[in-house]
Amino acid sequence: MTDKYTTRSGSSRHYEVRVSGLPSGPAEITLDNDRWNRTSRGDSIAVEYHPGALGYPWMITR
Repeated sequence: MTDKYTTRSGSSRHYEVRVSGLPSGPAEITLDNDRWNRTSRGDSIAVEYHPGALGYPWMITR
């Protein structure tokens, strides 16, 4: 994980991390609040990567 940050959309807060080393390049992944609070920049996160239809990948964190 290379960065972590929060974003807002209306009254909702989203907990995001940026990861590198994926086949498609760096990506932003949304985590739940508890997991986001337990992580720090530089931590490893296991990401299950799927190429997806029409070239849009989808990912699951473990």
